[in-house]
Amino acid sequence: MPHGLVLASMTDEWGTAMMLSATQPMSLRVMTLCLASMATGLADAASKGMSFIGASRAGTNDIRFAADSLAAAGGDVQFAFLPFEFNPAEPFDNVSDLVRSALPRVKGKLRVTVYLKWYPHDAGGMAEQANFWSAWATNSPTIEQQKIRQGFMSRVAKANDWVAEIRAWAARRGLDDQLGITFVPVLEDTCPVSREGAYLRVINAIIAAQSKDRVASKLRRSCLSNNIFRVNGASLELHGTWSQCKNNLQAGDTWSNDGTRYDGTRNEDGSVYSLDQFISAQRDARIRAINVMYWDASYNGAPYEARNWARRTVNPFTSANKNTEKQTLTKVISAR
Repeated sequence: MPHGLVLASMTDEWGTAMMLSATQPMSLRVMTLCLASMATGLADAASKGMSFIGASRAGTNDIRFAADSLAAAGGDVQFAFLPFEFNPAEPFDNVSDLVRSALPRVKGKLRVTVYLKWYPHDAGGMAEQANFWSAWATNSPTIEQQKIRQGFMSRVAKANDWVAEIRAWAARRGLDDQLGITFVPVLEDTCPVSREGAYLRVINAIIAAQSKDRVASKLRRSCLSNNIFRVNGASLELHGTWSQCKNNLQAGDTWSNDGTRYDGTRNEDGSVYSLDQFISAQRDARIRAINVMYWDASYNGAPYEARNWARRTVNPFTSANKNTEKQTLTKVISAR
């Protein structure tokens, strides 16, 4: 691991003391995030919910239906979204509305997962992401690499501001203990094992910024299946079919079918999965204390182009197919 990493310590949202260690050699496969209490950090009951990727672009009635669904689910629920790509001007407004509507009615805890960044899985996006990890790996960043770091940290700062605002709102209503926040640095990242030090430097920078801003969140790594390594103390999120993901997940982790349809229509690889199969997988995952988030292609908006996120229409629950979409989410989120 590169020398010269700045150590940062803080407490997480449940008061657990944390400190990243930069003393281990780069050859170690697992980076160390020391927790005063691992049990406190990862022991939340398994939640269910939705990966509403384009929520920041959704209309009022779509957000309202999502909030109503979470509130009616029973138990702990989770909601994930990608704010900055879909609505850079007002990345958190919709989800603030969702939290204010759902949290007073949720019967357990509501966890909001913020995906801070995303790169398309095409040649251009993969190259950009490689540059991102290179920028964080070096001890002597170039001017361009400094800009990459600063651009990412500006997102962290805005996300921290939102966390402070929404937590203050919850605290005024005696609901702060029911609201959880998770930051994911890069959605479906391709950070290779050889760049573990870069990933640790990103996590360290987030923790330092949160300590400075006096906010806290949990941290989770979302990665593609051929780039799996763990950060001790941070959970892991994998996407795909349950059979593809389950052997790499453990209690406290998260599974989403993001990228794989479970609605009876054909996937790009020719596979077909039913909603009942998803519900069965969801049950199996939660028995293993693994969190589950349902994804549908409509949650990403349309029309689909690689980089047109901020121009897409995101209206799964008010579109011509709204009845099917509503019935599907209700069935998933109410299933025991």
